[in-house]
Amino acid sequence: MASFSGEVWACFGAVAAAAVISSLYSLALLYKETTTRHDLKIRVHKLRRQYAKRMAEIEAVEYVDLAPIGRAIAPQPVPAEPAKQAA
Repeated sequence: MASFSGEVWACFGAVAAAAVISSLYSLALLYKETTTRHDLKIRVHKLRRQYAKRMAEIEAVEYVDLAPIGRAIAPQPVPAEPAKQAA
């Protein structure tokens, strides 16, 4: 069996260390992606519940038509706020 020099063993060690570090990095990215996806799913479900609640509230309000039949009400301009004077 051939004997390896110290430099070759150092290269073997460096390659092994790089392999371990890259594997750990990949696992860390997988964990981060999984938790990010989970948090996003929770946020989506929360927003869907809020949207459904708002739509139910809107549908629960009775619609009242203020315009008489055959005639439309023109939109009224919103009055501007009075200018605030500098002290």
